[in-house]
Amino acid sequence: MEVIVGNDMGVNPASVNLDTNVARVNASLFKDLSAAERRLVLLHEAGHVFFDSVDDEALADRFAIEVLAGSEPESLRKSVAGLVSILSACGVPDERLKGIVQTALEIDYERFGNEHAGMLLAELDGRVASMDPMVAGALVNTASQVMSVAVSELMGPRADWFKGDAGGTRQNEYKNECIRLCTRYYCASLLKNYYVQGEDYIYNRLLNKSRTYSAVHGYLRDYLKDKSMFSRSFANEVNFYKEKNCAWAKKVIDQEVEVQRTWIHKAFVDAGLVPDENAGNNRIWILLIGILAIIYLL
Repeated sequence: MEVIVGNDMGVNPASVNLDTNVARVNASLFKDLSAAERRLVLLHEAGHVFFDSVDDEALADRFAIEVLAGSEPESLRKSVAGLVSILSACGVPDERLKGIVQTALEIDYERFGNEHAGMLLAELDGRVASMDPMVAGALVNTASQVMSVAVSELMGPRADWFKGDAGGTRQNEYKNECIRLCTRYYCASLLKNYYVQGEDYIYNRLLNKSRTYSAVHGYLRDYLKDKSMFSRSFANEVNFYKEKNCAWAKKVIDQEVEVQRTWIHKAFVDAGLVPDENAGNNRIWILLIGILAIIYLL
């Protein structure tokens, strides 16, 4: 493969012409790369030539990693760090960066028998398996604070649900706030218990409306009790959500879930687990590279 120097290539570090097998490197970027990073870029382009494919970037990434694997101590770790550094500057999708990590783990497990890499591979099915304890602690603490505030606010005037409304079915702002607090508590409990599975997993649970309605009712039920023999406890979920009773509560729950989805997303952004759309950083690959640091890649 012949290599020539090019200009005006934007953020693309290199490209290759499969008809001529000539690779063109971006002079403005190449000068700032280390020798190892330059080698990775050229091996990636060689991968396109080897497989005669200009579109399969993942396959070309794997070719570069495969060639360098075992060539020197920690070659896999260095290859991953180098490719991620180069490609993240190009703004490539997170899925491609994650694929590079998985490729290195596969090679380490299959070729070199690294059992740690094999176990980690089994966990990288869209979840964050080995989260930094400080990150995990921050998420749990954030969720716990929200749950604590919700409970303290609900524990106050429990019987106010029935004031001026013995049947407890008339919608008012106090009842709306009780429902919002219970919804907030449920969403915080999901963050606290399922942060490892990730943001999308929590969202999918919230999309199960029947489960969400049931959970909110469960939290709300204990705060509908008072000492009046005429007040209803609404212990039965079906009865509570009946059209003639408090069917309107579902709309309040749905609205609060949307608010809490934004809060959950912010919690993951603040923890550095998902990209901040406004800042353009804190990408998931940072965490994945951190995970790699705990295993011994060759």
